[in-house]
Amino acid sequence: LDARVEFPSHGMLTRPAFTGMGMHRNSYYLTDGPFTGIHYVAIELMTFHLGDGEDDIEVHETTEAIHVMNLGAENDNVTVKSVAGHVIINGEGGSDKVLVSSDEGQLDKTKALVAFDGGVDDDGAEEDDVLTVDGSDAVDIDDAVTITRLTVTVDSMVRSPLPTADPGFPRDSYLVTLRNATGGSFTLNVVDPVTSRWFLTTPPIAYPTNATVIEDALNELLIPLEWGNETGRAKSCGELSASFCSTAVKVWQLGSSDTYAIFFMGQRLNQNVIFSLDASQLVNFWGEFYDNNTNNVLDMSAGVAYTSVETLNVWMGHQDIVANVRGVSAETFLVTQEGDDTFLIGSDANEDATTADSVEVIYGVLDYMEKDLHISSQAGRHKLMMSDNPGIPNLFALSPSRAKGVSSLGPVVLTRSSLTNLADGLGNVYFDANSTDGNWFGGV
Repeated sequence: LDARVEFPSHGMLTRPAFTGMGMHRNSYYLTDGPFTGIHYVAIELMTFHLGDGEDDIEVHETTEAIHVMNLGAENDNVTVKSVAGHVIINGEGGSDKVLVSSDEGQLDKTKALVAFDGGVDDDGAEEDDVLTVDGSDAVDIDDAVTITRLTVTVDSMVRSPLPTADPGFPRDSYLVTLRNATGGSFTLNVVDPVTSRWFLTTPPIAYPTNATVIEDALNELLIPLEWGNETGRAKSCGELSASFCSTAVKVWQLGSSDTYAIFFMGQRLNQNVIFSLDASQLVNFWGEFYDNNTNNVLDMSAGVAYTSVETLNVWMGHQDIVANVRGVSAETFLVTQEGDDTFLIGSDANEDATTADSVEVIYGVLDYMEKDLHISSQAGRHKLMMSDNPGIPNLFALSPSRAKGVSSLGPVVLTRSSLTNLADGLGNVYFDANSTDGNWFGGV
């Protein structure tokens, strides 16, 4: 859908139709109708090109298709209430706002990947792209949240592992980030159960790269008899291996970031394709480590991802909340309510409601806290734990680590409500409990 016009528009996406954007309403075809907007069935990919007006898009419900929204310039707003298919939102120019929250104020209807890249203005103008993940009305679900430099997830953001539930939904979905790389090359590795090939590796892919290069490399790896063979394409798919193969993988770059969304499709749809990245030849690549293992490829069949966002709001519900903050890449505002909440900050934070009360030590480093984190807890007896101790000695051999307290601002400073001056290039941590009904008696 191409609606690249200059005037403001309002659009609404539901499972059977896309309406608004100035389209005619209540039309009749002979005696059939009324019809409004664009109706669709059995679509696998939907792309929306929006214009330079201030657009307002509401996603009420989707099919299992992949949806790509390019918002264009100006300050656009997208509200994502319920998704059954992946949604990629490229903010492009302007200060854009994306809200992920159901009509009930919960997150349990986010059953696929919602990825938002705020974008960068071509003229270098200052932006404030905002992502809000709002589960503030939850009462008996989502008592744990995990925040990283790339993702926000809660327990209810899960998809049934059984392909028979919705066979058109691509479950083999991954996010890859080539963070901080300046040159060199990388390879991608695939385990392909369809052809019983277990050690497939692409040729080296030079950095910088783009989605088309990565997509072609993977397709050529999976269907080598066809991809790139402009003359005399072979027929190697179908039950009799006598049909042309459809695309085995689709790749999208999130804006101009170094993060790519990769979906295995066609004959590889829901075939348990295993995917990995070898970044050993990338120059200045700064990977991410979790539990002393590389975490550079994320299996993301459901959840929220963000890149090039200035502000991240995460609003949690009324129960006792456990918040695992492994890192942030936007100024982050984490708000809880009247429960007895536990906040764990460190790259290995991984507790839940059953373990948080008894945990006495956490491990991990603070190197992924790239922006400020603001914790606002309300009534209740709260606990805060922060770690810059990797626990396993060889973590520092694997990951670049920054000494703390040697920044241009001087030593680390701990006050009753903040931890600041960690290191140049790292954010500060601010923690506040409601002064009337809240406290940190659980310990800091």
